[in-house]
This record gives sequence, C-alpha cells and structure tokens, in this order.
Amino acid sequence: MPRRVESVTVSEIVGCHVDAVWCRVLDIESYPRYMPDVRSVRVLEHDGERRTAQWEVLLRGAVLRWVEEGWIDARERCVRFRQTEGDLSVFEGDWHVVEVGQDRTAVTLNARFEIGIPLLADALGPVARESFDVSVRGMLVALGREWGQLRDEAQC
Repeated sequence: MPRRVESVTVSEIVGCHVDAVWCRVLDIESYPRYMPDVRSVRVLEHDGERRTAQWEVLLRGAVLRWVEEGWIDARERCVRFRQTEGDLSVFEGDWHVVEVGQDRTAVTLNARFEIGIPLLADALGPVARESFDVSVRGMLVALGREWGQLRDEAQC
C-alpha cells in the first residue's frame, strides 16, 4: 500500500521587526505560555545550529508527543525539523521568517506528516491535515498576538 504523506503550509504576516519575530520563533520553550494547543516543549540539547526538543501538543483533543531534531540557519532565518521518535510515522518541515517591508514580517510553517496506520491513513489523513492546519493557524495567531507586543523591539 502506498504511503500517504499529508502536507500543510500556513503563513502569517506580522507587523513587527524581523529580528524580534525570528527570536520568538526560536524560543520554542515559551510557546506553551501563549499557544493553548502546545502543552509543553523542552529543549533536550542545543549545540550551535542543531537542537533537539521534546514536544507535547493537542490535536483535536488528542495528545501528540514527539522528539524532533532541528537545524537552525540564522542567516536564512530558517529552521528545519524532523521527528526522531514519536506518535507519527513521519513529521518534518521548516519555519521561514522573511522581512517583507519595514516592520512587516512573513512567518511560514511547512509541515509534512504521515499517520503510519495504512488502513486508516485514507480516512484519517484528511481529517488530521485539516485539524493540523487549524491548530497551526491558531498557533500563528497566538504568536501574532505575542508579536504585537514586540513592535518596538529590534534585537533579541
């Protein structure tokens, strides 16, 4: 049976300085304070451009747990990540932070995931994709509210 990998892309334009937004994207341990669907994030290891973190997130009432490895490219303002262990067969993606104007910043999250239960993937995949999309949009809206308090910040 062929694998069914779902993809979600969510983007938000934020009205504050790109450096302040980049710092907030990198501060993953703060996410549970203002993102209701993120129950916990703990950085397990951080060595230069490589970071390992443990996540616990609510997705449509279900708790998903995983450990991910991330690679931070500060020059490009990009974080690439992939699950190394956890509830999904595949979970990987990237964050991009791009200046689009004076104090206007685009934040994009691209994610790919696979449920890993072939017989249920056709039925659950689209539901999970929609739930993931709604959840991630909620996360970015929460980040946007948080970023709204950063309008005058330019440094981390």
